[in-house]
Amino acid sequence: PTNTFICDMNGDGKPDIVTSGSGFSVLLNKTGTITGLPVISAGEMGIRPFPVPFQQSLYIHFNKVQRQVSTELLLADGTPVRVRQDGLIQANSRLEMDTRSLPAGIYLLHIRTATAQTTIKLVKL
Repeated sequence: PTNTFICDMNGDGKPDIVTSGSGFSVLLNKTGTITGLPVISAGEMGIRPFPVPFQQSLYIHFNKVQRQVSTELLLADGTPVRVRQDGLIQANSRLEMDTRSLPAGIYLLHIRTATAQTTIKLVKL
């Protein structure tokens, strides 16, 4: 079983998300807000990032219509490096993020829509 806790892990006065189960992870909150949207899998949301791992560009395929879409590519510590806002994304469309200037490493892709959110761990070579 996985447990999720909301607490201030780094003393900055902002609530952070901590999960524990088979491992332990902390998502530091850089914005000061946590939404009440349900967290679902990328498959349930109808999205697929590719290629995995990525290099010069990261593409995100949407196979369902999505509204009020916020797409953030974050460093492993939660710092945003690419952010985009879209009011409407049609089914069977894709977004592109230019990642040429980003260093190799671990990234988090956080996508929030009007009804749900998901976070995917990715690797840039």
